[in-house]
Amino acid sequence: AINADASLEANVKTEFFNLVNDITAYTIVSGVLNITVNGSTYELFFGKGSSGKHYQNMLIIKEGETEIDHIGSATTQQEILQYQNGFNLLQKVVNNETDIKFKSPVRNPQIANLNNVGTDLQMKLNPSLTITKRIISQIKVWNGTEMKPIDELKPVMACPEFKDPVYEQLKKLSQDFILPNVEKLPQDSITILQTNQRFIESYMAGLNHEMARELLWREFPTDQRGTSFRQFWDVRDNLFESDPEKQFDIKKMHLWNKDLGSNRSRSWNESDPQDDGNIVLVVRGQLLLKYPNTMVYAQKAAYDPDDPAKQRILTPDTEANIRYPLFSAELEPDIFLFGFDLTIDQIRGDRIQNSNSNTASAKPGWFFVFKERPGQIKFGLDNYTDELGDESGMPTNSFPETWNDLTWEHLVSEKEDLKNYCIRFNKIVNVTNPDPDEPLPEWGSNAADMASILYQNPVIFARHSAEMLPEE
Repeated sequence: AINADASLEANVKTEFFNLVNDITAYTIVSGVLNITVNGSTYELFFGKGSSGKHYQNMLIIKEGETEIDHIGSATTQQEILQYQNGFNLLQKVVNNETDIKFKSPVRNPQIANLNNVGTDLQMKLNPSLTITKRIISQIKVWNGTEMKPIDELKPVMACPEFKDPVYEQLKKLSQDFILPNVEKLPQDSITILQTNQRFIESYMAGLNHEMARELLWREFPTDQRGTSFRQFWDVRDNLFESDPEKQFDIKKMHLWNKDLGSNRSRSWNESDPQDDGNIVLVVRGQLLLKYPNTMVYAQKAAYDPDDPAKQRILTPDTEANIRYPLFSAELEPDIFLFGFDLTIDQIRGDRIQNSNSNTASAKPGWFFVFKERPGQIKFGLDNYTDELGDESGMPTNSFPETWNDLTWEHLVSEKEDLKNYCIRFNKIVNVTNPDPDEPLPEWGSNAADMASILYQNPVIFARHSAEMLPEE
């Protein structure tokens, strides 16, 4: 059988060669290639309705035309397909939308102030602005992956760049610059705050300005437009961001074109009034001093499938459900800050009051999780704690249900015996409800069984953000 595509390709090649063979003349005028084609061949390809066809920097002219009265625009097959796809998409929108509204409301034109018309025209038609803007839009530079337009005709001169987190220098002046009234945070507490991007940009602007002055004073070749400092927070532990540009806290200062607080380098929702800065989890206490390798991250919540009005639960710990900190900071003596790429509205979520409510459109929010790092194995037993968190009592049952429920109190008769107690293997210890899918070690049998019994599972603590935020 004959391949249809191959046959079509051969016919196209034949027609193309016929067109080339019927070229009678060509010239280059002002960078435009003018090609004259035999009249009958021209009409065969482009019809009789035009005397010329224009495409990019090429003009195809019908032979015998002394004056070109009508020039049509040539269209490629790819452009026709793009037009067809766009038309089909528009047709789908029209068919599915019964009430199509404009994205922005139509505003009535305002009467211009005649006293300012002349001044406005002079400013808008100023050649130093219009010509510069036009030239800049035409010039693009290869950045290694794609062509990018330059921002200014005169490039910024190179300057020293420091990637150290400058908050460390600011806190030496006063920790209140980082977190006002920091000493009033209660011990062993966690809370949620939000970064002040306006303050960060103000501080970084002043820092870069003074650095540029210092470089000029020391006769370093500089135009004082470089940005030496862009890192406010510590991002050394953020190993999950592949784009180094998104790790900086501010854009390069010669690219600032928005209000103060809107020139961050990381992605953000500018239209969201709550997205005024990154969410920061603040932890104060001995926890991270005693266990410095504790993993801290945010994890998506989910509603209880049986009763959505109950306490929300953790989703599976997959990559899509977990956010690790973008940055971190540490204040004396025991305060730790972790910044996340989340908003207040996202982490709070929606509280369900009615057990029969439909949660399809509801947002369950996010948990903040403290987790013992896997792989750091330890052995031992926990103290007995009842359902109310009381550690002063003794277990109600002589034996635990599983080995993971075994406590020190199961090995003695009274609480006082634990003061001078060491593990003895002559005591009979069993479990009443072992997991059938897990191996069943025996107490005092051998070292391997005892290691399995005394192995401590990694500790995990999760608290929902809504519990740390005020009610809406």
